[in-house]
Amino acid sequence: PVTFRIDQNDTQPGHDGLARISFIENCDIGLRLADFANKPLLIVFRAAWCRWSMALTQQTLSDPSIVALTDSFVCVQVDADRHAETCLQYNVTQFPTILIVDTEDNEIIRRSGHTMVADLTPLLQGALSSSQIAAHHLPTDGDTDVVQKTEETKPATTTDTLHTAKSPPQKNAR
Repeated sequence: PVTFRIDQNDTQPGHDGLARISFIENCDIGLRLADFANKPLLIVFRAAWCRWSMALTQQTLSDPSIVALTDSFVCVQVDADRHAETCLQYNVTQFPTILIVDTEDNEIIRRSGHTMVADLTPLLQGALSSSQIAAHHLPTDGDTDVVQKTEETKPATTTDTLHTAKSPPQKNAR
């Protein structure tokens, strides 16, 4: 089920008729959809009591440039109060946290705390470029030369410690 629950304050002036991010409320379904669509999974962990979660919702995630970028992701929102087990599974202890994982549930990028459009835009773009590069280099039977060349020329995953939680990316606890 798709929900717009993250946009809880639609009565805000100037926000009428704007495009919104379509969020799914279940990480397992989101991961299956991401695998089927061959898109990375964008997970937004938030808490209703957290003022920075509300700021992320009302400012950053409602920005038209961010909404446009998220069309290339399968987007999931996790309410920390209702889905504490999902927060534990992804080792999320700060709110809001934005997590991007690949179709195998490997963490690509993690960002916690107040996040502005200027902070989130390059993270989303970087995740898209790394996942597109990976998608173009998927080996098929008999492509050993391609695999060797990919290993030599493969761009490094994002390791900026400010924006990632783990380096190299690790599988999440499932």
